[in-house]
Parts: sequence; structure tokens; C-alpha cells
Amino acid sequence: MLQEAELVEISKGFEHNRPQTLCRITALGRRRYLDYLAVLEQVVRDAATAARGEPAADPHHSLKPA
Repeated sequence: MLQEAELVEISKGFEHNRPQTLCRITALGRRRYLDYLAVLEQVVRDAATAARGEPAADPHHSLKPA
């Protein structure tokens, strides 16, 4: 699934007569992972803000026209 989405590259071979499988993240996979981390970080910030009783930040605020 990750390989078909081009998020990882998988190569299989042998080293010292033993099977070896290598899995490497692609540039696209790295970008998607960093985007995912940014979303998780926002969830944590929103939860911390809610725990303090403050209104959550508007995630689309920077997208609104001035």
C-alpha cells in the first residue's frame, strides 16, 4: 500500500547469503509524513488550549482574505 502510493521504496536482495529487505521513505513520503505531524501538533495545541478554557485557534485564519 505505501509502495503503491510511492511513499516508500522497497528493495529485496541478499547480503552474505541472507535475504535482506530495505525500505526507504521517498521525498513524497517525507512530505506527507511532515504534513501529518503538523496536523497532530495542531491537535495537541488545540487540546491544550481547550484544557485551559481558551477558544481554539482558527486553522483557516491565515487563508481568509484581509
